[in-house]
Amino acid sequence: MKASKFTESKYLSAKVDKNEIEGKTFVIDAVFPEVINGTEKLCVRLRGLGKVLVLNQTNIVATMNAFGEDTEMWPSHSVQLNIIGIMFNGQIVDSIQVRPAK
Repeated sequence: MKASKFTESKYLSAKVDKNEIEGKTFVIDAVFPEVINGTEKLCVRLRGLGKVLVLNQTNIVATMNAFGEDTEMWPSHSVQLNIIGIMFNGQIVDSIQVRPAK
């Protein structure tokens, strides 16, 4: 068994997956809730990516403003993913920003 199997995440990370997603456009395939560390989070599966994107509050609101509150209407819409710096615990860290594709 390879130990590296246990270091890989099934979720997208701004730090780890930056080169794969930065500035690229993806189509939403599915939207679903998932319990992560005991908290229910809203997640999206994007066509062409093997990992799931966990939406933060900012990305939920941006996606909702673009495609409506009903998440069943989000699949088939395109979004662009960008990496931006945000303040977290007193440090600037990379974060994934979701925007509707133009």
